[in-house]
Amino acid sequence: MSAETVVLLVIVGVIVTAIALHLIAIAATLRKITATLTNVRGGAQAIKGQTDPVNSVMTAIAGDVDAIDDDLEGLLMMVGEAQVAAAAEPPPSPPPTRRTPPARRTQPRPATGAALPDADVDVEDIVDFDDEALASRPPSMQEAVARARTAV
Repeated sequence: MSAETVVLLVIVGVIVTAIALHLIAIAATLRKITATLTNVRGGAQAIKGQTDPVNSVMTAIAGDVDAIDDDLEGLLMMVGEAQVAAAAEPPPSPPPTRRTPPARRTQPRPATGAALPDADVDVEDIVDFDDEALASRPPSMQEAVARARTAV
């Protein structure tokens, strides 16, 4: 055998050995991954077993929510009818009542400290009586539910 053949066989042997070592390393890594995936699978099965009762509870809750929604729609219809009936006839005026202030048991104490200067305060300067938000009526129950449903 010539020297070139020996060198060629040595190079081929080194390449085969390197490939074999890489394959052995890959096999070891795959074994570790398999062990980890087995643990994850066991954990996922445990979680599934613990959450199985949730389906029946959620089904019951969904049924209750449907019943509540139906009851609220019926209530809204009744409230709307009551609002129409209330708008049709004016409410009776309450009888006038006159309250007398309770008698004082003691005399008021004299004011101490500096007296407040007489200030001429105009309420209209403080409160804007032409404000639209103050004058508007609150929404009816039906309007509030309709707004809430469109907002969702």
